[in-house]
Amino acid sequence: MDNQPNEWVTWIEEAIYKEHINYYEYKDFHDIQEIGSGGFSKVYRAYWKNTDRCFALKDFFELGFNVKQLVSEIKFLRAVDFHENIIKFYGITKTGDDKNENRYAIVMEYAGGGTLLNYLKNNYDKLNWNDKYNLAYQLASAVSCLHDKGIIHGDLQPSNISMHLNKIKLIDFGLSKRVKDSDSTNMLFGVIPYVDPKLFDSRIKYRKYSLNEKSDVYSVGILLWVISSARLPFYPEIYDVALAMRILQGLREKVVPNTPDDYVKIYTICWDDEPDNRPTIDQVVLQLRQLMISSTDLQIQKDRYQRFSVEIYFSECLDARIADISDLIEKPKNDLSIVIDELVDSIFKKPNKGKEESAIKQHILDFTNKNKIQEIYNWLLNNQDRSNYIFLLGCFYHHGIETRINKQKAFELYQKTAVLGNSNGINMLGYCYENGIGTSINKQMATELYQKAENLKNVKHDSKDDSKIASTIVSGLVDLFIKITNEGKARGQRRSIIDDYLSLHDITIEGIYKWLYDNNKADPSYGYFLGYLYFSGIGTSLNIDKAFVYFYKASLDHQAISYYYLGICYEFGFGTKINKKLAFGCYERSVKKDSVAGKFALGICYEKGIGTVKSESTAMYWYQKAADSGHAIAQYYVGNFYQFGVSVNIDYNKAFHYYSLSANNECSYSINMLGYCYLKGIGTSIDKTKAFKLYLKAANMNNKIAQCNVAICYEDGVGTKKDPEKAMEWYKKLDNDYNEFEGKEVETKKQIIQQWKLNHGLFLDGYRIQPSKQAVLAYDGDLDISLYKGDPVVYININDPDSPKNLLCLNNDNNYLNDALKQLDMCINFPVAEITYEANLLDSVSQFAGDKEKFHELYGHILANKFLAGGQLFVKNFTLTPSKQINIFKFYLIWAYNSAKNNEEIPFSNDPFDGHFLPRLETSNGEEIKSPKELFNWMNNLYQDNMLDIISYNNLRTLSDDDFETLIEKQPGIANYEEKLKLEEWIMREYETTKVEIANNAEAAVIDEGLISTKKAYFNYVNLITWINDFHLLKGLTINESHIIGYSKKAAINFIEAPKVNLSNKSYFEMTNPTTQLEENLLINNIFSTKNIRSFPFIKSDNDLSDKDSIHLIVKHERYEILINRNYIKPSEEFNNAIEKALNNMKPSNALQNVFDEYGHLFPFKNYFRKIS
Repeated sequence: MDNQPNEWVTWIEEAIYKEHINYYEYKDFHDIQEIGSGGFSKVYRAYWKNTDRCFALKDFFELGFNVKQLVSEIKFLRAVDFHENIIKFYGITKTGDDKNENRYAIVMEYAGGGTLLNYLKNNYDKLNWNDKYNLAYQLASAVSCLHDKGIIHGDLQPSNISMHLNKIKLIDFGLSKRVKDSDSTNMLFGVIPYVDPKLFDSRIKYRKYSLNEKSDVYSVGILLWVISSARLPFYPEIYDVALAMRILQGLREKVVPNTPDDYVKIYTICWDDEPDNRPTIDQVVLQLRQLMISSTDLQIQKDRYQRFSVEIYFSECLDARIADISDLIEKPKNDLSIVIDELVDSIFKKPNKGKEESAIKQHILDFTNKNKIQEIYNWLLNNQDRSNYIFLLGCFYHHGIETRINKQKAFELYQKTAVLGNSNGINMLGYCYENGIGTSINKQMATELYQKAENLKNVKHDSKDDSKIASTIVSGLVDLFIKITNEGKARGQRRSIIDDYLSLHDITIEGIYKWLYDNNKADPSYGYFLGYLYFSGIGTSLNIDKAFVYFYKASLDHQAISYYYLGICYEFGFGTKINKKLAFGCYERSVKKDSVAGKFALGICYEKGIGTVKSESTAMYWYQKAADSGHAIAQYYVGNFYQFGVSVNIDYNKAFHYYSLSANNECSYSINMLGYCYLKGIGTSIDKTKAFKLYLKAANMNNKIAQCNVAICYEDGVGTKKDPEKAMEWYKKLDNDYNEFEGKEVETKKQIIQQWKLNHGLFLDGYRIQPSKQAVLAYDGDLDISLYKGDPVVYININDPDSPKNLLCLNNDNNYLNDALKQLDMCINFPVAEITYEANLLDSVSQFAGDKEKFHELYGHILANKFLAGGQLFVKNFTLTPSKQINIFKFYLIWAYNSAKNNEEIPFSNDPFDGHFLPRLETSNGEEIKSPKELFNWMNNLYQDNMLDIISYNNLRTLSDDDFETLIEKQPGIANYEEKLKLEEWIMREYETTKVEIANNAEAAVIDEGLISTKKAYFNYVNLITWINDFHLLKGLTINESHIIGYSKKAAINFIEAPKVNLSNKSYFEMTNPTTQLEENLLINNIFSTKNIRSFPFIKSDNDLSDKDSIHLIVKHERYEILINRNYIKPSEEFNNAIEKALNNMKPSNALQNVFDEYGHLFPFKNYFRKIS
C-alpha cells in the first residue's frame, strides 16, 4: 500500500488532524490475535492499553488494494455506523513499518459472538420463532440502512454477519463493488447459494449484469432461510458450477418443517428468479416488523385463548375414523355434586319445622345406600363453595354421620347457609334456636326463621303458576342460543345477545339457572342449556364435570347441539378423558341432526386430523357446507383456503367475498382480514383508509391481531395520521390484556390437575396403578410442566411370572402375577413432558379417623409428586425374532421417533409390516400397530399433538405408616423388568445391530460424526435416517420434457431391510463426452447410469447437443456409499395399485406415463456423497 497517491493519504491525514476521525497508536494495542481473513484483509482482535476494552482491527494486506478504496470504505462506514445492526467505525491506525508507512488499518467495534451461522447452531434449541423473527428483522433493517445511503452490499452471506450480545452486526459492505466486479470464479463458488442467479446467467450468456438492490434482497431471502434452519443452504452439496446451474433453473431449499407460513412467504418472494418480482428491502422490513409484533409470545397465547373461546382451538390428531360410536360412548360416572343437591332437596319436602333428628339421619343414610356415605363426607370437606354443600356438612356434624357429633360446628354451618339464602339452612337454624342446639334457646328467633323459610318456599311455589310463561321464555332463549351458535358467533357475542334477551324479559341468568335446575328433565334442550351454563360458568359456578353429565343426558335424546358440545368435551378432556375418536363421532352425529356448528367442527377435524384421517380437501367441503349455512367463522376459513390456495386454486376474489360475508356476520377475524385485503389489494383495490377503519373496528371487538395492526398504523401513519401516543395506548392495552390472561392460566392449571388427577394418591391392586377415589393434596399447589429432555427408555423382559417382584403390589411381592397383565417381552416409554406438583395435604387426609383399609380405598397407597407424560409401546415376540427383523424394527422405530419428534414428513405408505414380521406392537390401550405408517402416526400424536398419558410416577412416598419398599418410579403395565436401557443404548447393542462394511482400507475407519467406530463399525441409524430424508432415498427421480431432473412427488418403495452404508475414500478423475441434452443434465446433477436411459419408454425423447465435441471433466471424491439392494426394498402397495389401475385403463400407455411422472422414472441403488466442512 506504499507509494500511494498523495491525494487520498492527505485526505486521511487531514481527517485525523481535524479530529473527524479518531487515530489510535498501534503500539497501544496488545494481545493481538487474528480472528478472520478474506480476499483483501485480515481481521484481528486487540485490547486497548491497560483496559478490558476490545476492538477489531481490519488490516488490508492485498497489494492491489489502494488508499482510495480504503477511504471509500471509511466513508461508507461513517455513513451508516449509527445503525445498531451495522458494525461501528471507531477510527484508524497505522500498522506499517518504516518501509510501508502508509499501511492503514480500520479500528472497529469487536463482535464477540462469532458468525451468524455459528450463533444459530449453538443456540438453535433455545431460539423460539420470535427470536428468529427478531434476527431476520435486524438483518433486513441493516440492509435497508445501506440502501437508504445508496450502498449495495453485494456479498451478503453468514460469514459477513457477526453477532454481538445476541444482536446482528453487518460487516464487509464497503468492498462490495470490488467483489461484484471480480472475475475470480473461486470467490464466486464460495458464496453460490447467496448470489443473485442472474449473475450466473450473465456469465453463461456473456451479458453484463450488475449486482443491485434486488440482488441484496435475494441474498436476504436465502439468509432468512438460514435463520430458520441453522444450516448452510444445500448442505452437503458441493458449491460448484453444477449447483449454480440448478439454482438458475429454479432449485431452492425446501421449507424447514414448522416454519410459519407468513415467514416462508417473505423469504420465498425474496428469492424469486426475476428481480422485478422481488420486494424492496423496505417492504421486507415492514412485513417482518408486522410479523414480529403480531407473533410475539403474547399474541400466540392470546390467539390460543380466543380460539378456545369459540371452541375452535386446533390440536390433537388421531389417524383413525369411526362410523358409529353408540356402543363406545363412556357413560358418565355418578357425579356426587348432583347426588348431594338431590339429597338436600329431599330432606324437607314441606316447609314445616325440622324433622325429628333420628328421621333426618336415617333419611340421609337410606338415600346414599350407606356405602357411599364416607365418600360423600370426604367430598364435602373439600367442597364448601355452595350453600347446599355447607348445609349437608352441617347435618353430618349435627347427627354424627361419619364423624363425632359437634353441634356447635353444625350451628355455625347452618348460619352460613342462612346468610346465603338457603331455605333448608334457614329452617334448620330455626330448629337449632328452638331446641338450643349449638346455641341458647330463642323461641322468637326460631319462629322468625321458620316464617322466613316458609316465605322462600311459597315464592318458589307461587312461581310455578307462571311455569307456562317461564317455559316459553326459556325455550325462546335456548332456541336463540342454538341459532347464534350455528351462526358461528364468538363467546363474547353470544353473551351479549343473551343479556339483551334477558333484559327484554326483565329476568336474570341466575333465575334462568334456577328454573332449569328444577325443570331440566322436561325437555332435552333444557338439560343441554343447563349443561352449557355449567360449562361456561354463567349464572352459576363453572363445573365442567356437571356440564359433561348434562350434555351426555341430552345426547341420549338425540339433541343435536348437545352432540356438538359433547364432542368438545371429548376433544379437550372437559369432564372426561380426552378421546378424539369419540369427539369426531359426536360431531358426525350432530351433523346428522343438521347442526351447522357440527359441520364446522368436522372441517377442523379433517384439516387437523382430529379423530380421523387428515384431508384438507374434505375439510374444505365441510367448511363450505357450514359457510353456506351462514357460519361466520367457517366463512372466514373458506376465505383463508382461497387466499392461500389450500386444496383449491388461489382465488383472491372469492377470498374477499367470503371475508366480506363473515365480516357482515360480525366475525372480528374476518373484519381484520378484510382490512388486510384493502391494505394489500387482495381481491379489491388498495384503500389504506378503509383498511385502518376495519382494523380499528376489529380491535374494538378485542381482536388482538387487529389491535397490533392499529398500533402499527398509528405508529407508521398507515391509513391515518401518525400518532405515537395512540400507538402506545394500543400497545399498552395488549400488555394489560396479557396480565388478565395470566389469571386465566390459573384455571387452566386446575383443569390439568383435574384431568390427570395429580393431587390424588395411587392405588396399587397388583396389575394397575389407579388414581385414588378422593383427592389427597389441595388444588392450589405449585404445578410445573416442562418438555422432557432425556431419552426414551426401554424396559427389557417385563412381567416375568417367575420374578419375586411385582412393582404394582403394595409390598412389591409377586405372590402371583395377575392374568390381566400383558405377557410381553418389552416396553418402550416415550416421555414428552415432565410434570411436578407440590401442594399441602388436605385436612380430610391428615384427620382421617377410619381404619387403614378404608383409608387406602379412599386415598390410595402411595403418593407421587413427579410424573412423566407420553406414550408406552409394548412389544410381543421379541425374543423369538431373528436378527434381520430386529434390525428392520429398530430402523423403522428410530426413523418414526426422530421424524415425529422433529416434525418432519415421512414417506411411509400404509403397507403393513411383512406377514412374517414377528415383533407385535401395541399401545398401552391395547391398540395394535400394524404398519410403519401407523407407528409414525402414533409417535406424531405424542410429539406434535400432545395426546399424552401418564407413563411414569416418580418421587414416591407412602401415605400411611406401612413399612414397605418404594421405588423411585413405577410405570403402568410393568410389574417387573430385567434391565432398563436408554433407547440409544438398546439400538446400538452389539449382538443386535448391523455392521457397516468398510470399503477397501480398514484403517480408513475413523470416528467421524459418531458414524464409524474403530474396531467394530456399527451402524448409526440416526445418521442413516437423516441421509434418507435429506437425499430423498425413498423417492425416484423424474425427468420432465425440458430434461430438468427432480424428485418424485410420491415414494414408490418401502424398505424391508435397512440400507447398508460403506465407508469409501475414493478420489478419481473422469472425462466424458455427452451427446444429448439429457446426458449433459444427468452429469450436471451428478447422476451416472450404467444403462441406456433413453430406452425407457416413459422418458421423453431427447435432442442431440448442438456442441457434440464438448468434453466434461469430472473430479469425484467419495466419502460414504449407501447401497440399496433390490432385496432390501419392495414396491409400496399404493404404487402397485396405481400400476394395476393404469394397466386396466382404456389408454394404458397414457395412464402409465402419469404413474411414472408421479412416482419417478429412475431409482438410484447407489448413492455417494462426502462431508463438506
